[in-house]
Amino acid sequence: MRFKLRLIRLAFLFILATAVAGSAEQGMFILNQAKLPAGWTLQETMRVSRPDLAAFSNKLQGEITALTNYLFDAAGERLQVNVVECAAPEEAATVYHTLLLMKGSEDSLQLEGKMVLEYIGENPLLLNQAKTSLTFERYNPAIDQEAIYFQDNYSVLQIDQERLWLAEDILASSIEDISLFITAEFHGIAANQELEFAFLKYFQEQAGVKYFLQEIAYSTAMFLNSYLESGDEGILSDLFKSLRGTYGWTKENYRLYQKLYHYNASLPPEERITIIGFDIEHQPENALSYLYRLLPEQDIPPVIEPLIAQLKNIYRKKLYDHNYLKGFARELKESMVTHAQVYQQYLGENRFGFELVTANLLNRFIAYQEKGQDRLFFNQTRDQMMYDNFIKIYPQLPAGKFYGQWGLNHGLQKRQAGVDWFAARLNEKASPFRGKLLTIIYLYQDCWQMTRSGGGNYGKRRLTTYSSNKPVLDLYSSGDFTLFNLVGTDSPYTKHLFWPLKMTTPAEGVTTDYFQYLLLIRNSGPSTPLH
Repeated sequence: MRFKLRLIRLAFLFILATAVAGSAEQGMFILNQAKLPAGWTLQETMRVSRPDLAAFSNKLQGEITALTNYLFDAAGERLQVNVVECAAPEEAATVYHTLLLMKGSEDSLQLEGKMVLEYIGENPLLLNQAKTSLTFERYNPAIDQEAIYFQDNYSVLQIDQERLWLAEDILASSIEDISLFITAEFHGIAANQELEFAFLKYFQEQAGVKYFLQEIAYSTAMFLNSYLESGDEGILSDLFKSLRGTYGWTKENYRLYQKLYHYNASLPPEERITIIGFDIEHQPENALSYLYRLLPEQDIPPVIEPLIAQLKNIYRKKLYDHNYLKGFARELKESMVTHAQVYQQYLGENRFGFELVTANLLNRFIAYQEKGQDRLFFNQTRDQMMYDNFIKIYPQLPAGKFYGQWGLNHGLQKRQAGVDWFAARLNEKASPFRGKLLTIIYLYQDCWQMTRSGGGNYGKRRLTTYSSNKPVLDLYSSGDFTLFNLVGTDSPYTKHLFWPLKMTTPAEGVTTDYFQYLLLIRNSGPSTPLH
């Protein structure tokens, strides 16, 4: 069961709850999860940022030092508890009485020393149980195994002249046996592409990465590689026209490829980076354009001439009707099986790309047909297709290591939320990448995200994805980027499942089964729409 945290009522919806910015207070109270009632689980934790505390203090007429919202699944029912911590018991008493005047009843309020607790739910019996059962204790990092571990396992990260710098290179010890490096993002944050390019250069220089494995279709990657070879901005401009309305249609993403072109030009030919796309064909126009460009000038064999003529007609007249394209892609795919030798003779070395993109165009319609009704079906189906695509592409490539930045879930190396994500499939027994993956998860604190709406329009919203009952990362976070190593000596993350993400907690395993590093990103603005 998943709920959205509702802002503490006293705020009158004028401010969003976001994570604490800055070092954690040793006196902060945290929930003792070991004492939760049977059948209760903590779904999310949100802490109001320090700058916002002043507004709450002013509204409640008392000095507030911390404000935390907890959301529970209480044996199938929703319950939210807001913990208001004050500078002194006298301040807490003032806050309590201010809240009492606002709410008109003591039933959902509780005063305990420096704390005021507000209980929000529909079931009065549940509220009373929460009052008597939930325990909040002072957080002491001096005895917290996570806090103690991170003393020697974090590093401030900076990007200077598009190069990644670590105060302590805590990545170096993890690189040697890795074949595929992953950074995992929430789309729509401006810092993403700055980090993506810096990590690409870092892993190219430190680990010899040759392939940039992107969450894009194979056809899109081929057009991008043409741009990297030629520098023809027209290719890039035409390609981005089809991306309007997606998270890819941003100035930051456009500049990423421009920077990669110039970086590649500075490298010896044998070290230059090639882009690899493994996703389904989200933009049919790109797929059809790619297929059309693969057609040779020679005469078409009669047995396949009608379908090739149909392909040319679709491309020239832009016949992108959903059902029509789906039927055509299915017929073309079947024809390539029935007349395999004919296509081989006609297409030559272009047959692989032609066959993959044809199948992937059909995959698009298969994956999307149930998307509106069943998101789980879409995610499971799409990530299986991603894996199948990559396993077909991989043997076609000269030996080399990979780096990719994908949507966060795709980078999880074990089943989560009922889905075997792309990286989880790469880590299965049959995969050539099993045990050779490294995932860095991006956590966001007090950032802004570009959002999408109908008609290709964009907006923005506040975003924090860091969710933890304990403010352990805040003890060491400094500046905009802080990297945390979870696989160091005696790491508690290799022994327990601590889940700092505001998303469904997995049912089994330990943290490092899913990812090995965390990068805390603070104060980034949203991505910028291209035009």
